[in-house]
Amino acid sequence: MDALDVRITQLKKYYQEAVNNPVIRNLAKRITSGARTDLEKVLRIAGWVKKNIRYQKEPPGVDIIVPPLRLINLGVGDCEDHLLLISSLAGAVGIPVKWKVISQDGRVWRHIYPLVRVGGRFRPVDLTVPYLPLFGEVRGFVKARVYSV
Repeated sequence: MDALDVRITQLKKYYQEAVNNPVIRNLAKRITSGARTDLEKVLRIAGWVKKNIRYQKEPPGVDIIVPPLRLINLGVGDCEDHLLLISSLAGAVGIPVKWKVISQDGRVWRHIYPLVRVGGRFRPVDLTVPYLPLFGEVRGFVKARVYSV
C-alpha cells in the first residue's frame, strides 16, 4: 500500500460517513426530486454543486480534507472536497461511484474526481476545471488509477 492508497482509504471513510448521513441523504433526495433517470439525477447534483460550491486550490503545503457537511457550510473546497460531496450525493440516491486519480508528470498524483455510472458506463464529473463540459475529462495525464468506492 503506497501513500495514495492510504489517502484513498481516508477519503473512503469520509465518504461512508457522508453517504449514510441523514442530512446528506435528504439533501440528495431534495436535489434529485422528480428526476426519472440516473442521468437526470447526476445533472441535478452537478448543477447544485456548481451553483453552491466554489473550487479553490489549497495553498502549497496544506492538505486538509473537508467533509461534505462542512463543505456545504463553507461553500468552497478543493478537488478532494468536491469528490466527496458529489460522490456522497450520488451514492445517497443509489448511483454507483468510482474515483479517478491522475498524474500529469507520472510522479506526483495531482488531481482526483468522481466517475458516476450513467447509461451503463462510468463517466467523469469534474466540476473543478472550468473549461470542461459535464462528463469531460482532463487530457494529457500520463498515469491514472481508478478506485472502487
